Amino acid sequence: MAYFTTTTNGGTVRFHDESELNPPVVPALGSDYDLDYRARMLGEHIPSKTELLQRHEIVIQFMSVGCLVRIGCKSIPFESVEDAMKEVNAYVNNPHESIKKWEKIFGK
Repeated sequence: MAYFTTTTNGGTVRFHDESELNPPVVPALGSDYDLDYRARMLGEHIPSKTELLQRHEIVIQFMSVGCLVRIGCKSIPFESVEDAMKEVNAYVNNPHESIKKWEKIFGK
């Protein structure tokens, strides 16, 4: 801890280094900033790709037209199976980016 002290009227006043009073700004939760960056700055655990994929069950329900993809508690309808598979593959290949994309779409 960086500080300097001054003695006045028999008491000690401690002044902190300005950098300690103004810590680096960390983006707020729910912002458009990179949450992985936030986790690294705060020393939090960043889940691996495998950990993210194990968190939620993926269910694909085929309809007469397109399909419904459910990942965890979110259900997303797709007009074509090809579009759904493209998004499921994107999620499996890079869950970090897909989660950010879909949270933004869902307004989370």
